[in-house]
Amino acid sequence: MIKLLLILCIGLVFESTGVILLKKGMIQIGDLNGVTVAEIFRVVRAGATNPQIWLGMFLKHCFFSAC
Repeated sequence: MIKLLLILCIGLVFESTGVILLKKGMIQIGDLNGVTVAEIFRVVRAGATNPQIWLGMFLKHCFFSAC
């Protein structure tokens, strides 16, 4: 029982931290200012190079792997 509670608590920490980091990363990128090819590339490039988004995705992956 203790092992199950420990896994659930660790999963909860991974999940909540991952969501917060993804949110902060998306705020840093900003809104999509229009549907143009240049703007889409800007948002994709900014998301692909943002360390908070990568860390958030890693923590979400850890959460889904543990459960």
